[in-house]
Amino acid sequence: QGRDKSVIVISLVRSNAEGKTGRLLQDFRRLNVAFSRAREKIIVVGSLMTLQKGSDVLRPLLHSLQQRGCVHKLAEDPNRNHNSYRAPP
Repeated sequence: QGRDKSVIVISLVRSNAEGKTGRLLQDFRRLNVAFSRAREKIIVVGSLMTLQKGSDVLRPLLHSLQQRGCVHKLAEDPNRNHNSYRAPP
């Protein structure tokens, strides 16, 4: 359960075509504890499609976040945003 922190990062990284997220993401009480620990900022990482499809609990929250412009899609090619970086010889 943990303590309150200024910033919380929650990893909900699951991705599958069936949208299966497991029992944890169906439990409102456990999600409430995780999400309510952030005092100033919360960053949630996960597959939007899988989370919307697989969690009745998260679906309304994710919809609201999308409407507010708070959902950011990462590049499918992880190197796309890092082309200017060159490793030193």
